[in-house]
Amino acid sequence: MKQLMHFMITPMILICLVIAPAAAQHGSDGETIHQAAVDNHELTYKLIDMREALKEHGSDSKATHHLMVFIRDQNGDAVTGAKAGFLIQGPDGKQQKVMAMAMAEGYGADVSLDPPGAYTIRTKAVAGDKSLIHSFDHVFQ
Repeated sequence: MKQLMHFMITPMILICLVIAPAAAQHGSDGETIHQAAVDNHELTYKLIDMREALKEHGSDSKATHHLMVFIRDQNGDAVTGAKAGFLIQGPDGKQQKVMAMAMAEGYGADVSLDPPGAYTIRTKAVAGDKSLIHSFDHVFQ
């Protein structure tokens, strides 16, 4: 039970200590890296670089960034209550699959974008009976 509590609380502490200050640096929710229209929905991707903040706090987290997707329906309303996740393939061919957590009218996850280079980001979000699937390439420094 003690290990389970540690497993659940540690990410919440990192979010408070690392993501909030980093988000303030880039605006309220990170730097916009991509936008797309998928099945009458608008997807906006934002990225928060956590490397410096993690170093300052002495974290040994493998995550380098916090990736978020904000989903709006055809009326411009935030899509809430969905399940979302990312499948990311790096320049080295390695893949990481992460589930996103609902936060700030979007869905976010800590990811590792190391080494720098071209990444393919695939997103799947399921809201009710609607599945939104999207993919894009982006170069990270």
